[in-house]
Amino acid sequence: MSRHFSLMTTLKTKLGNDFPSEAIEDKVIILSVALRVCDMFKVARDGRNVFDKWMNRMFEEFYK
Repeated sequence: MSRHFSLMTTLKTKLGNDFPSEAIEDKVIILSVALRVCDMFKVARDGRNVFDKWMNRMFEEFYK
């Protein structure tokens, strides 16, 4: 989240131009935004029980 606003500013600036191009920088921006979207909206899938199940698994893994 520390880079969220700088990433969004870069994306908005690039969207006004020829985006996406074949440049590596553009591909990195697209992948970064896609990963953030997936991370933020994982709680919207199939209700709360899926989120709780995965959070419990994550906490178990971190504890180990």
